[in-house]
Amino acid sequence: MKDLSAELLARGAAKLASAHRIDLRAYEEELPEIDEVLSIAAPDLVKQAWAIMQLSGEEYGDEVPWKKARHQVRLRPGEVSCWIGPNGDGKSLALGHAMGHLGWNGTRVGLASLEMPAPSQIARMVTQLACTAHPSRAALDNAIERLSESVTFWNHFGPTSPKRMLAVARYLALEVKVSHLVIDNLTVICPPGKFNDEEATRFVGGLLTLSRDIGVSIHLVCHVRKPTEFRLLNRHDLRGTGAVADIVDNVLVVQRNEAKSRAPKDSPEAAGDKPDVYFIPDKERSHLAAGDRRPIGLWWYYESLRLSGYNDIPEPYT
Repeated sequence: MKDLSAELLARGAAKLASAHRIDLRAYEEELPEIDEVLSIAAPDLVKQAWAIMQLSGEEYGDEVPWKKARHQVRLRPGEVSCWIGPNGDGKSLALGHAMGHLGWNGTRVGLASLEMPAPSQIARMVTQLACTAHPSRAALDNAIERLSESVTFWNHFGPTSPKRMLAVARYLALEVKVSHLVIDNLTVICPPGKFNDEEATRFVGGLLTLSRDIGVSIHLVCHVRKPTEFRLLNRHDLRGTGAVADIVDNVLVVQRNEAKSRAPKDSPEAAGDKPDVYFIPDKERSHLAAGDRRPIGLWWYYESLRLSGYNDIPEPYT
């Protein structure tokens, strides 16, 4: 993996075959909101309402990679989801695996990770898909070929402004036509603070408008306040203003099982049948959601930086 990462970093994103510069000025302008006043009998409304009534909550939206979680969680179009959890507990890894899973199956995804350069993201994604700590060059080439039409990176590393991030999101949704967009993370765009909390709320409001108007599913990584003791977290633990958690559609928690991680190896709390991580659909606004907020236990398979639905070795993508 060290040799692979070094090789990818040495190439640089500017030398990747599909890399190109974009002019974001047109996308930085305010998009007009779609305002209409319609009768309940408006034909388009009736048609759309009937289509919604035919949907099954277990089938509408894209699946997560963990089979045991699919009856509770779907990644639906036109929604903004906050993925939250303490630093180091695996929320970015879990979300990256989810996007790799979708991309492998042909769904277009866009990744804007402001804390990890694109070559490092590629190395991590290939590791997860190949399900080994040391993927071969053949595994890399196979993954690149499989994902070349479905995965797009915004190769920006470090802080950026809410205006610019919204412009990039609009570009990826309108021009690249991604179905899912990851923004990792809110803190790098709007650092915590009284005035930035208000800016963060406006920024997330902009993401909601974009998501609704175009139908893209947006995944925003957010941090949580440092808990004083171990307990299962929820939307109210999101760092900064509570307005963000209130206005987004979904809040998905990824949290380490602290009791297991701190327990002596030979204690009952550290037993292999105890999950390493809890995945919690704490909030889902859609009436199609399962409404099941119970924690879903997952296990780390550290060799591939992946979570598994059960205490076993997950299968590589082929």
